Amino acid sequence: NPPVGVTTYYVDCTSGNDSNNGTSQGSAWQTLDRASNASLNPGDTLLFKRGCTFNGSLNISRSGTASQNILIGAYDSGELPMIETNLSGSQEVNITGSYITLENIHARGLAPATEAGCGNNPKGHVVGFKMKSGSHHVTLKNVKATGNYAGAYIQDSSNNNKITGSTFQNNTMMNPLDTSANNDAGAFGILIWGADNEIANNTFSGHDSCSYDYGRDGADIE
Repeated sequence: NPPVGVTTYYVDCTSGNDSNNGTSQGSAWQTLDRASNASLNPGDTLLFKRGCTFNGSLNISRSGTASQNILIGAYDSGELPMIETNLSGSQEVNITGSYITLENIHARGLAPATEAGCGNNPKGHVVGFKMKSGSHHVTLKNVKATGNYAGAYIQDSSNNNKITGSTFQNNTMMNPLDTSANNDAGAFGILIWGADNEIANNTFSGHDSCSYDYGRDGADIE
């Protein structure tokens, strides 16, 4: 049984309503905006309905504790719930909190543009799971990231995180992908700037993109 006072919230893209209380499948919320504003406390759970596609960004700013993480995940059956955006400079999941466990979510970047002179390669800066500077002890497990500039990005001063059992596939977006010298970057499965992070037992494929500067560029882990 969950600890007393711990709440589970549900988000359903089709039959949810943001005026609901969110605390049962029958009274689920509907949008990422409402989910992003949930008053999550240590031990609380936020679940997205499988088979749903949500457009925009999920912002996770609340923090759990070492003994009671906040859990973000999925419910029901079917495909992983998908969060997608084509807004350059944004991310599908933006994590500023700490002691977060996030599982069973698919973050998909949609190309803001393509570059005709470089094989119509996706062009822009969209990140799947972004652990912002100052966040720590964030665990990603059994997540999926496709189509992004970086499937996951651990910023400088985001430390002691873990990414495990997850799939990073065809994150081929490049930025800025122009003809200026030595400025192309992207096609990262995972991009790491922080310290003391554990990356283990993940699956990577397809991180190979056209680049004016380097011919081909990309990396599973950079």
